[in-house]
Amino acid sequence: MKKSALITFIMVFQISCNQKVEQSVTYTNNQNGILKKNVELQNEEISGNIISIKSKNDTLVIENRCAIIYEPTEKNIKKRNKEVGEENFYIGADDYLFYLNESNKYLESQKIKIVLTKNNKVLKFILADKSVTTIKLDLEKEIWGIYLFDPKQKPKRIDMTSIEEEYKKYIK
Repeated sequence: MKKSALITFIMVFQISCNQKVEQSVTYTNNQNGILKKNVELQNEEISGNIISIKSKNDTLVIENRCAIIYEPTEKNIKKRNKEVGEENFYIGADDYLFYLNESNKYLESQKIKIVLTKNNKVLKFILADKSVTTIKLDLEKEIWGIYLFDPKQKPKRIDMTSIEEEYKKYIK
């Protein structure tokens, strides 16, 4: 029962964006000015201040202020499930999804652009001084997470359980 409810919640969370644009184009800068991407997109879902990117490329380049919410791929889910066991995995996943949902609500209330990504393995942040910070998501301890980014400072992976405090410390 728990497993089916969790899977349903994951599916609803991932398709929560209202508008879906099917396209395959070379993308240099989206209409919201959030990111620069020279890849072919499978699709992009837009709803309010949320952008969901599913690209064929493994690198997401971010140049503007936003929150990046990354989600695990099927491969990551299977690997973690094997590492911790099915029951522990679903207990942990339930907690992560609760805190992701709460974080998403808070970030939306702050009117910051939110970029959801699932298939990207690398986040490449371009700072205002043109320096680059690269994060390899495959090396992250957690398979779900949030990064805040303001080009004036290095990106910060935040603790979802303290979203309000983390946000206020980072975004000044």
